[in-house]
Amino acid sequence: MTSNWFKYTMYLIFFAFILTSCENSVSLEEAEEYADNTTSKLAIETRSGQGGCFELIFPVDIEYPDGAVESYDTKEEIREAIKDWRLENPGNAQKPSLSFPVELLTQDGELVTVEDRKELRSFVRECRKENGHIKPCFRLIYPITILFPDGTSEVVEGRRAVKKAVRAWKVENPDATERPSIEFPITIQFDDGSTQEISSKEELLEAKDLCE
Repeated sequence: MTSNWFKYTMYLIFFAFILTSCENSVSLEEAEEYADNTTSKLAIETRSGQGGCFELIFPVDIEYPDGAVESYDTKEEIREAIKDWRLENPGNAQKPSLSFPVELLTQDGELVTVEDRKELRSFVRECRKENGHIKPCFRLIYPITILFPDGTSEVVEGRRAVKKAVRAWKVENPDATERPSIEFPITIQFDDGSTQEISSKEELLEAKDLCE
């Protein structure tokens, strides 16, 4: 009798263990869907990518629920990292999130450092009010020149250099009300591989309109 009771108890313990393990695991497909949803939320939050009106300047920092912060150079890197995190943390209800500050390139060529979510929401509301939905279909060709409000300029070779230059200027000019901007002309490359020289803010806006 005791032996049967022991076997029954061990069976219940084993069954509970298996059930808990199943509940605390996700499939690769579920992790990929989770990563897609999280990166889409990131694009919506920053109003970047399809349907957006800003270009998010990489690298971008992502903060994980345990407080760790990792830097990524592309949205694809973010997606893969979040997928891997989900596979390793299936039972965590919290989600990775954007770590501030972040840099945005506006529709008219201004470079903006956004310090927190409150400030980001303000930019998004203003953008939505003025421009509705914009669908960028091109990217900047580097190098470009950044013009600073004090009359100085800096040639940068890529997005990481843009981020570094804008943040350095922000630290040195914390009370500035004007923002750095890009110097025209610039060259953009469309999704089909073709390029176009843009000579002004107005031409940049016109190019964005063609993406609608």
